[in-house]
Amino acid sequence: FRMGISVGAKAMTLYRNFYKSDIIVASPLGLRRLFDGDAGDSDDGSDGDAPRKPPRSGVPKSKSKAKGASPDFLSSIELCVADGLDVFSMQNFDHLTTVLSLLNTIPSKPRDTDFSRIREYFIDGHARFFRQTILTSQYIAPHFLALFRQHCLSHAGRALLTTSFPSPTISRVPAGVRQRFERVPGASTDAAAAIEARFAAFTDSLLPRVTAAGALVGNTLIFVPSYFDFVRVRNRFVKMGKEADPGAESERLRFA
Repeated sequence: FRMGISVGAKAMTLYRNFYKSDIIVASPLGLRRLFDGDAGDSDDGSDGDAPRKPPRSGVPKSKSKAKGASPDFLSSIELCVADGLDVFSMQNFDHLTTVLSLLNTIPSKPRDTDFSRIREYFIDGHARFFRQTILTSQYIAPHFLALFRQHCLSHAGRALLTTSFPSPTISRVPAGVRQRFERVPGASTDAAAAIEARFAAFTDSLLPRVTAAGALVGNTLIFVPSYFDFVRVRNRFVKMGKEADPGAESERLRFA
């Protein structure tokens, strides 16, 4: 989703052209699709209202491919709020990093800019050092901290606020709940090798204990914190389901 909002003296207008908006509310995926050339969007960042005729062959030609919108409307962002990094991490986190890297870049076209009102540090390409960036999350993760150090570059400094808990979370687990921790064999300091070792341990050691005849045992919940690991685990379960019952038309698993 994506929406531009303009604030006037007596009213607020929704779904305004991004270049005439004071506030932009959008998801990283919505902006990424706009930049990549989503159908129904014009080059100036506003949604096209004119109906489009479908191609005769049913497949659009390469010459008629929609042109992606320019990210120039992100050049004057002074306050950026990314609310819920933990939710963004359940999707493709690359969409968020791509959008943040496009903030406060030099516009490619002057458009209707009043150059007498442009501050000098915008012209010098230093607007990102005057932008206030707010990131929120329910927990701290390494890629969150990397995003914080890479894109929170205000000249006034930056602050990391965390919630301190009086006692460890694991000590508050009700009695009677069985907890079992297993060390992943073959894990190394190499990030790529550690990912492969973790997935191999899951498929070779853990998965056979929670499955029966190619399907999960009842009342089994598997939580995967990384989106990329989730895709691999999902594809693995889909493959297992097809191998157990090649003629099945409905999925036996529910992914959230």
